[in-house]
Amino acid sequence: MKNSYVLLFIIALMLGSCDVPASKEAYLEKYEAFVAKVEKSFDEFNEKDWEKAAKEYEKFAGEWYNKFKDELTTKENIRLATLQVRYNACRALDKTASGLKQLFESIDVNKIKKQIQYYIENDMDADLEKLMDEAKKAGSEAEKAVKKILDDLDVDTKEIKKKSNEINI
Repeated sequence: MKNSYVLLFIIALMLGSCDVPASKEAYLEKYEAFVAKVEKSFDEFNEKDWEKAAKEYEKFAGEWYNKFKDELTTKENIRLATLQVRYNACRALDKTASGLKQLFESIDVNKIKKQIQYYIENDMDADLEKLMDEAKKAGSEAEKAVKKILDDLDVDTKEIKKKSNEINI
């Protein structure tokens, strides 16, 4: 099914590329249809499909644009800019998806699983003990720092303990 869409798109590109738009209106309609087709099936494109689409896009953005540019209104130029953004967004999304796919294909999940398993079996307990010791030291140091601050401020810590016990802290 996916290949059918790609094949239809390629045929449409080949048929559409044969006839130069006779009018500005035909140019705008063909450009809109071209971008809509790209948006519909770009996620199924291979590199050859993108090469064909790029050639067609170059006609719309270059040769055919130059043919009609003096006739275009501001509104139509904005419409063309929007079509360019839409086409280029599809191309960028495809490149990003391809890059991510290659990245994930290059990751050896089994190797990572083995490394994690080795760590769990050999080093994790020692690291957790170190972490707990450091947390205790940090807590002890924090307690000393708070006591020093309270002493420097001449705060009665016994009164604070009494109040905290009264409100169940």
